[in-house]
Amino acid sequence: MNIVSKIADLFMPSQEVSSCDNFHLFKAEYRILETTIHQDYSQRVEELTNEVIANNLDIEIDFKFETCDSFTLLISPEYCSDLQQVKDKIDNAIQFSETDDTIIICISIDKKIALDKDNKIHIFNFDNFIKNVFGANVSSILTYLNCFDLHKELLFNVWDDINSFGSETIKFVSQKDLVGSNTLSIARDSIISKRNKSCHFINDSQYKFIPDDFFLSPSGPCHSDIKNTFDSLLTTFLIVYLADTSEISVENDSNDLYIDYKFKGYRLISEVIAIKDMSNNSTSELFDIYKWVYNSGNFIDKIGLARNIISIHMVDKSMTSINHGTLKSIESGYDIYLKDNVKQYIEIKNKISEFLVGQSDKASDITKNMFSTFKTSFWSIITFFISVFLIKIITSNSYRGTVTLETLVVTLVFILFSVVYWYFTNKEVLEEKDRLLSRYDTIKNRYKDLLNEDDLNNIINTEKLKADDTAYIESRRKRFSIIWNSFNAVIAIVVLGLFCLDNNMSPSNKLEEEVKAQPQPQPQPQPQPQPQPQPQPQPQPQNTKQKLQNQVLNTN
Repeated sequence: MNIVSKIADLFMPSQEVSSCDNFHLFKAEYRILETTIHQDYSQRVEELTNEVIANNLDIEIDFKFETCDSFTLLISPEYCSDLQQVKDKIDNAIQFSETDDTIIICISIDKKIALDKDNKIHIFNFDNFIKNVFGANVSSILTYLNCFDLHKELLFNVWDDINSFGSETIKFVSQKDLVGSNTLSIARDSIISKRNKSCHFINDSQYKFIPDDFFLSPSGPCHSDIKNTFDSLLTTFLIVYLADTSEISVENDSNDLYIDYKFKGYRLISEVIAIKDMSNNSTSELFDIYKWVYNSGNFIDKIGLARNIISIHMVDKSMTSINHGTLKSIESGYDIYLKDNVKQYIEIKNKISEFLVGQSDKASDITKNMFSTFKTSFWSIITFFISVFLIKIITSNSYRGTVTLETLVVTLVFILFSVVYWYFTNKEVLEEKDRLLSRYDTIKNRYKDLLNEDDLNNIINTEKLKADDTAYIESRRKRFSIIWNSFNAVIAIVVLGLFCLDNNMSPSNKLEEEVKAQPQPQPQPQPQPQPQPQPQPQPQPQNTKQKLQNQVLNTN
């Protein structure tokens, strides 16, 4: 039994006089047929109260008598009138009434609590509700639907016996079929976000509807007025979600809604249509196109292609009349587009691969440059060391005196230059490393608009590439730095050691070393002792004649 009939027959049998059901309030007037109160009235009131509370209804029942003052019975989740007092008032009023007096019951049911708590509107007189709500202009219907929480299922709970029907988000359900609210599987915010990327809907803040809200399931019959209204709204929002620019406006004189849109494909289409007069012949084709565009895949590419093909399949330059099979043409065009894109994709991927190989070569070149500068410094110091020290040691047969103060200073200056050279070379390697690693992010950002983010991450795993290059460069940089500085340290220690050893010798030792260092003269043969000559007798002086004779004899 309809809950309204239960309310009307709560105390006494009654008959409906009139009723009016709309979005926010239900009102009905009943005439009492008999003045005998039901024996089980208390049980009836209890059952009604439980049902009212369970459905979050707010009921007000006015009892009106011709000879007595009227009074009210209130039943709601927040407050219930005292049942005994109401029953006593009815008894007293009946006692003072004439037999032919008319007793009227006015029933008023407020639907606001159910709407706020359950996202549900109760319909107590289905035909009357359709007439009052869906017989009005479309502007009022959108205003009513905006009262719901669109992120939940929108329920119209019909207390009459009907076959349930509705869309994926808006359902008209008979009370006997009601099983509770279901969780929506549709991603409303995601669809709206996609639309905002390519479509400009001027009423975006006012209407958060999507075409799926108005696509009625074809599985069961529904009221013709609801179907016509939903089909018009479906076509309207399909235009909103496919056209470049759209606006829903109200005509001041008639209070009718109009859709003003601009559609840019191969041809530019501009049109203003009254929603109530909109043709729905192409609604099914447009809805299939909408689902194809907004489902998986590259949304921007798909909607751009769809606009181009729709514009050449329009009849009379209107989106409300497109040729059957337009979706097939769009899908064929998209297949061709994908084939071209595959070629471009392979080219892009090859370019990225070439870039990665080049980056690997650059990482190797960075450390090679450091090794080259190390070899230059190494051979410079070795050449100096050989020319200054080893030659002296070889020629003098001793390492003593090879390192003078001047030689020590020049050597240390060479080593200092080598350290400074290492510092700037090391700094240059670090700078080149940072520059090398930053190129990975640069190339990734450059291709972000061309490739899917997940695919791009698979091709250019920047974190792994940076880690590998950093490990390679750092290991070689540290190795060359250790060898370079160790070499400088060894040269410095050797030179300082020789210098200190030479300066710590005593003067006598230095003299010995100098003597040893000088060439030894060859020993001279000792002269044999000569016998002492015997004294000769002194010759007697000779005369002149005698001398002449002796000279002649000697001459001969």
